[in-house]
Amino acid sequence: MINKDTLKKVEDRLYKYYRQLKWIDKLEYVCRELEEQKGKIRKDITETNISLEEESISIAYEERVQNSYSCSSYAENEVIRQINNLEKEWKYVRNKLLKKKAKIRELEREVAPLKYNIDMLTEESKKFIEWKYAECKSTDWISIQLYGGVRSTAYRRHEEIIKDIAQ
Repeated sequence: MINKDTLKKVEDRLYKYYRQLKWIDKLEYVCRELEEQKGKIRKDITETNISLEEESISIAYEERVQNSYSCSSYAENEVIRQINNLEKEWKYVRNKLLKKKAKIRELEREVAPLKYNIDMLTEESKKFIEWKYAECKSTDWISIQLYGGVRSTAYRRHEEIIKDIAQ
């Protein structure tokens, strides 16, 4: 027989464990998207895939004279500015990606001990734990699925599984 405090602590930890696993999946998805964005930005930079305003690339035949102390034209300056913006965006995406990957590693370190305990359980116990804590199914529902509706068996198995994890 396990005391109520220990039962409550282990159950809270199991709920947190499955929330963290979902959070890891979400962060991994975001990382894949950021990797894709980073690749697209890098491709735009290497291929100089930018657009200039129409008036900056066409020759105007009017009386306007433009004095410039630099040896570069407006179009050249605009190309440089847009490439710099792309490089800033690439650095921003890279930094976001690094932070997300660090968070994933931190969460994986937190879930490792409990993951080890759960991996040591039988397949039936793993299924029970996953239904109960990941999918938030009731013990009565689980008793119907696993034990043919025998509630006492389900509640006894639940306590045994929690005891195994706690040890």
